[in-house]
Amino acid sequence: MRSYDNLICPRCGCRLSQNGGSLFCFFKHCYDIASSGYVNLVLSGAKSQAFSGDNKEMMQARHRTMDRGYYKSLADKVVEIIATYPHDDILDIGCGEGYVTGRIAQAFESSNVRGADLSKNAILLADKRYKNASFIVANSASLPILEGSVDVGIAVFTPTYFGELERVIKKGGIFIKINPSAEHLLDLKELLYDNTYLNEEEQVVATGFELIDSLTIYDEYKAVGNEIMDLLQMTPYYYHTPKEAIERVAKMEKVTTRLGYDIKVYKRNAN
Repeated sequence: MRSYDNLICPRCGCRLSQNGGSLFCFFKHCYDIASSGYVNLVLSGAKSQAFSGDNKEMMQARHRTMDRGYYKSLADKVVEIIATYPHDDILDIGCGEGYVTGRIAQAFESSNVRGADLSKNAILLADKRYKNASFIVANSASLPILEGSVDVGIAVFTPTYFGELERVIKKGGIFIKINPSAEHLLDLKELLYDNTYLNEEEQVVATGFELIDSLTIYDEYKAVGNEIMDLLQMTPYYYHTPKEAIERVAKMEKVTTRLGYDIKVYKRNAN
């Protein structure tokens, strides 16, 4: 469901409240609600792209690939995990084009499900597609979210700031962190490069949280025809690979690659 509850002003930190088509804080700082429903809570002049490849074309390619089931197994597992914990307020940090956010909102219709991403291109796609969730343009390093208001936080393949998570997630709430497994997209990399490498495990210091579960799930993705270019363009490899290699792989009849997700579940300390 759409909700503008538990948002704070990125300028002063005061709680925002809705008045007509805008959100206001105590000091009258104003943030307009777009006609489609999202709110931009990144201050004017601040960087509005998560990284250089996070452009409109990449987001659209990602959008089409997600519709073909790329993240289905991951979204199913995330929904399964969330169901075992209190989940009135759920925040998907770095939500991209919103596929996982939308699946979560579909599974938990009575919950306040919100996606946040620094890329306006991503939020525009998410907001138009998934009307059962709320979306904000926001910086994950400084979330415009009320302190202690989130039951469940999620981050899929995105940088994590545990100090900020400790502020916004309720005591006893959970945070689900998803990273690529060592062999995620290894087959695709073997097609693109002469020398391939395994993904390195991210080392984190989860200040304020206790690791309570850790698992890895695997899947496979098959792309044919134009789907191959979409798969390539939604990954960072597209922007860091010689053009000749991209064109060679894009012309293949079929590409099959393994998918792997390392999932860690953290619980916010109660003290």
